[in-house]
Amino acid sequence: MKPLSSLTGGLVQSEIRAVTARVNAVNGINLGQGICDMPTPDAIKKGAKRAIDQDKSIYTPYDGVPVLKERIMEKVRWFNQIPIEGPGNVMVTAGSTGGFVTSMFALLDRCKTEGASPAFAGLGG
Repeated sequence: MKPLSSLTGGLVQSEIRAVTARVNAVNGINLGQGICDMPTPDAIKKGAKRAIDQDKSIYTPYDGVPVLKERIMEKVRWFNQIPIEGPGNVMVTAGSTGGFVTSMFALLDRCKTEGASPAFAGLGG
């Protein structure tokens, strides 16, 4: 097996994953990573199966499904009272880390982070 890069020597478990391990050790309910470790509701399971049966299990547009972006704009206008205009002002991501990293790449020409989590390794400079 090829040796790993010397950069991997400094990698450690992220704090949030360490919290997950502690929660699991006491059979707790983990809300720390934005994913509740409760059973998936039947309606979600059925919807996922229906999407697969309808061949809707393909890659989505890079910035989000248009109907979802429209619903997000409606929510932002109504609930947040922000006069957002146009789907080009909404980006849908699979999580906060993806949204954060994408935003940083869009806004900054170069970013250097010290002691960054491996999740943010792409920002190191």
